[in-house]
Amino acid sequence: MKLDGKPWHYFDEDMVFLPNRPGTYRVEVAYGEPTVPHLTRTYGVLGSSHWDGKTLTMEFELPPWANRLYPGLKLTGAVKTEGREVTSVKKASVIYRVEKGVVIEYLPGEVVVDLA
Repeated sequence: MKLDGKPWHYFDEDMVFLPNRPGTYRVEVAYGEPTVPHLTRTYGVLGSSHWDGKTLTMEFELPPWANRLYPGLKLTGAVKTEGREVTSVKKASVIYRVEKGVVIEYLPGEVVVDLA
């Protein structure tokens, strides 16, 4: 799937999530079963994402109505792994594992999820 001509990895089954900020977007989808890892839920704003076959890299921002996080508070997100195993996470922590994915906590910025 693509958002404004760029890869977009924020969806859950037949529901596409747009960036959590005002704007006009162009969405391109290919129908069928998802085959690549992707984000399914987050409180943060996904600014961009990239999948290279082994690594899902995501860039997160704060929502427009939040100018900062309280000390000790982090954002969370759910990542579906589509049958792959998470081997490491950079700039985030895995706080929960399920059969088909992980829940991570992170601060705004780049998050890297390595999969095998």
